[in-house]
Amino acid sequence: MLVRDYDLIKRAGYLHTDGLLSIPVDSIRREDKRRFEKAQSFINGETDSAKIAAFEEEKEFRINIYSRALCVPLFDAAEAFTHLPFTKKHALKDALAWAKRYKEWIPGRFSELIRKLEQKLSS
Repeated sequence: MLVRDYDLIKRAGYLHTDGLLSIPVDSIRREDKRRFEKAQSFINGETDSAKIAAFEEEKEFRINIYSRALCVPLFDAAEAFTHLPFTKKHALKDALAWAKRYKEWIPGRFSELIRKLEQKLSS
């Protein structure tokens, strides 16, 4: 990705992620649980007679669907910020915070992105 306007990338990233880090993790977990339970009632036929095929395969995705939705803008912005020059330390630190928050919400994700950002910050 060729970035010519670093300030535009930064502005877009901050607009894209505005307020996401202020959502408490416990609130996100509660919403994940609420949405999963709602989906499960459809799957079990309690709410609707239609059953979703292959639920077990989709369970890992469905169990934290709200967290995943919140993480999309964090990932997009953090990934875009990896293309900023190493001199944009403040923005790179913010991108690292976004990536670490995502990893907190959904463990096991973002390791490569975190590594890239840490490497760029140490340059």
